[in-house]
Amino acid sequence: VAPDHAILREAEAVFALSSALRRARIVAAALQGAEILWIDDHPEDTIWERSLLKVFRVEVTTVETTRSALAVLPSGRFDVVLSDIAREGSPSEGVRALPEILAAAGVARVVFYVDRVSDSRPPAGAFGITNSSHELLHLILDALERNRL
Repeated sequence: VAPDHAILREAEAVFALSSALRRARIVAAALQGAEILWIDDHPEDTIWERSLLKVFRVEVTTVETTRSALAVLPSGRFDVVLSDIAREGSPSEGVRALPEILAAAGVARVVFYVDRVSDSRPPAGAFGITNSSHELLHLILDALERNRL
């Protein structure tokens, strides 16, 4: 799939001064070919972030439920799992499901991408938590560098 050039231009403008984008360019090899599973019951809210990842040739698979995630995780192909916390009618479904996700994820690291961060510490077992797209990219890079380089 060819990258959306309008989104690429927007990303360039937004991240012009971003250490996250500069870092992503430097370690592009860590991103290229990476596979991410994104669990979010509102995938339309992450279109911009997913489009940016695709610019770096990251494969992103989206699912909307814990059950769907648990169905695809045993393939072992995912490097990182991104998840929201509030979904499926529960304000803490992502945290509740974390032990199951970790067990099924193999070496993949789990990062929570949320609307609001009330505690800067991620839930036990998670690699990180953020509500910032800049920090999200750093966390993805951290996870990939640990797993793939």
